[in-house]
Amino acid sequence: MYSDSTLTINPSKAVQTSPLLTVNLQDAFFKALDQDEVLGGDVEVNLAISSQGASFYEVKLQIKGDVTVVCDRCLDPVNVSVACEDVVKVKDDDADETQGTDLLYTEVDGSIDLGWTVYEVIITALPPRRIHLEGQCNPDTAKYIAGEA
Repeated sequence: MYSDSTLTINPSKAVQTSPLLTVNLQDAFFKALDQDEVLGGDVEVNLAISSQGASFYEVKLQIKGDVTVVCDRCLDPVNVSVACEDVVKVKDDDADETQGTDLLYTEVDGSIDLGWTVYEVIITALPPRRIHLEGQCNPDTAKYIAGEA
């Protein structure tokens, strides 16, 4: 799993000092993840952190940008725009199985790395079919698909 201070926050401190954060994710973020779905990208992530009572926090994610994935038709890289929102619930405590799976838990130091969570939100926002616009696929592959090769 990915670990980078870029998306590591301490919700209790963030609520008091800077509840609105903007993070720009570039190719290096996606390459550092243990995944092969997204080849790179340029994505802006806005996080709005709010307290929801004792030890509970809500992190609203707004994600917008472009990611590079493999074209389903020709297997060359293709840029796909993403724009999505999600809400992550965080508890400042040890993991508790009785609370359900909708909660994320902070580490002992009160911080949480939202890198993988943001990646998952981006993946679910991608269209099911990821292809180049008509005429932009790899010409050799396009000929092969058309039976001209």
